[in-house]
Amino acid sequence: MEVLGRQISENGVLHLMDGEKADQETWFTLCGRKIRATHALSLQKFDAGENCCTVCVRMQRGNALLHSRLPTVA
Repeated sequence: MEVLGRQISENGVLHLMDGEKADQETWFTLCGRKIRATHALSLQKFDAGENCCTVCVRMQRGNALLHSRLPTVA
């Protein structure tokens, strides 16, 4: 299963999203940043590489319960 993340800006790093809901105007990343749903870029594979937020990577590795809330692709 692949974990998916979003960039906040075109040149930014990938962040893991904490509970995206279509009816909310603002979404939050695991590291606490806000992103407006209307400005959200498409989901991409979050591989914990150089282009990924280091705080989100650490939180993903350290919290097993978190995995059930992250968007994934089978």
